[in-house]
Amino acid sequence: MADFDILKPWAILTNGNSDSVKYAALELAAYIEILRANFRVEQKSLPIIDSKDSSAINYIGQSPHIVLRAKVGKGNGFTWRMDKFRLEIIGEGGRGLFNGMFDFLSALGFKWKTPDNEESPRRNSVSSHILPMRTAENRYSGQKRYLLFDNNQKKVESWIRWAARNRIDALVFPLASRAFSVFFERLTQKTGIYEIDVEAGGWELPRLVPRKYFTFHKEMFRMNEGKRDKRINFCPTSPETIRVISSEARKVFLAHPHTKAFHLWPTRGHEQEWCSCPSCRAFTAEEQNRIAINVAADALHEIAPSAVLSYCELSTENSNIALRENVIKTGRLLDSFGQETSGWFFTDLITL
Repeated sequence: MADFDILKPWAILTNGNSDSVKYAALELAAYIEILRANFRVEQKSLPIIDSKDSSAINYIGQSPHIVLRAKVGKGNGFTWRMDKFRLEIIGEGGRGLFNGMFDFLSALGFKWKTPDNEESPRRNSVSSHILPMRTAENRYSGQKRYLLFDNNQKKVESWIRWAARNRIDALVFPLASRAFSVFFERLTQKTGIYEIDVEAGGWELPRLVPRKYFTFHKEMFRMNEGKRDKRINFCPTSPETIRVISSEARKVFLAHPHTKAFHLWPTRGHEQEWCSCPSCRAFTAEEQNRIAINVAADALHEIAPSAVLSYCELSTENSNIALRENVIKTGRLLDSFGQETSGWFFTDLITL
């Protein structure tokens, strides 16, 4: 257990000149000022000093100081350590530094439940100025993502700030989201401040087989109890379906050539309801899903060889159909507040 005394004349030492380190220092200073205001402590603003500056030497001894450092790269892991006169937050990359900083603030008692609901620590008594907190070790082995349903353009910036504070590494927008499709450049400028990735997709694999084809190409759609049904998923073994998936996937990927990851999952809540036509009966639901994903993955590899495609597979049974090298499996969907109106957490085991 460690303590953070807000009365001490803390200074922030930045180790590195990257924008991530500079912005993290400004944010951390602002939050410590919030703490001092809440505890009615009058102190000068926290100085932010480059560790290469000669004045930084004055703080290395017994003067209270906070060191922020980001290693070169995109790593999202972090470590922070606290002792009597020194707090050190180290990120494996810029993203990791922000994760570490907000993890530290969370340990102090800050909470960000929604973009409009920020809770800060309050003093327990008139004289209380020391905050007990947990310590942190290395964190993260994969990325934490959030699939955002809220397409209100005016709220997107507040969601980005919320994501950074909750240590989310990537925001995923539905393909039809105006924030993603129309305001992509502006969106990436805002997420770039925190080095948060912007990705696209969700339960949108059926979008690659548009329902407009049902009238004249019923063979492309799922057979259910002997009848073709345009709802839920589709028939992945039809040659025409494969052609259309490839064509529609190419349109999506060409429209967003700078996106590093796409997520194409079967119909939400019906992930294992696939086709029962004579051709598809030879394949399990998971294998039918893999057939479709591989077609899309081939199209993605041609357009953006370094990008990846995630798929959702609920079964743990072995499949006879291997996945393409640019396909990753999503981790389990995690509980989140207001899932139906706001979004879903999910994770994977690969850091892009």
